[in-house]
Amino acid sequence: MTNGNRVKRGLASDSRCGGCNGSLEDAVHVLRDCPHAMAFWQVLLPGNKWNEFFSGECREWWTKNVMRREMEGIPLQWNVLFALGCWWLWRWRNQRVFEPGKQLPFNKVAFVVNQARQVKEAARILRGEAPHSVLPVSKPRVGIRPVLPESEERSNLGGDRPSLYDALYMTPRSQFS
Repeated sequence: MTNGNRVKRGLASDSRCGGCNGSLEDAVHVLRDCPHAMAFWQVLLPGNKWNEFFSGECREWWTKNVMRREMEGIPLQWNVLFALGCWWLWRWRNQRVFEPGKQLPFNKVAFVVNQARQVKEAARILRGEAPHSVLPVSKPRVGIRPVLPESEERSNLGGDRPSLYDALYMTPRSQFS
C-alpha cells in the first residue's frame, strides 16, 4: 500500500514518497516517476524510448507495457522484463519502508535481467525446446547440512553482505540476450 493510500486509511501521517521525499506516493510514482524507479528504467531502456516510456496515465502506461512483447534494443521479452521490473521495484520500495535495514541488490537492473533470463529458459524447457539437466542429489545424513555455494547461501535478498551475484551480473545492456 502506497503512503498516499496509507494516509487515506489513517495508517500513516505523511503521503510523500519515502524514497525521494518528493510528491504524493501513488502506484505510478513508485513504479515509474520516483527517481529510484526512473534510474532503474533509464538503465534498462535505450535512450530513444525514454519519452514514450515515461508518459501516460497509470492504466494506459501499465497496459501498453504489459501487452508489448518486444522493445527495440532489448532482446528479452519486454512484457516479462517490465512485469518483473515493476514487481521488484514494488518489493524494494516495501523493504525500504518496512524493513529499513534490509540490504537491496547492488545492481538492480542486472538482478531483474537475470530473473527474466531464468523465466525465458523455464519457458523454453516447458515448451520442450531445451533439455533440462537434473543433477543427481543424494539425501544428506541426519544432522548434516548440505553446503551451498556462497552465492546461493547469502543472496542479496536476505544476506548480510553483497553476494558474488553482484560482481558476476554487472552486465552491459548490449549483452542482455
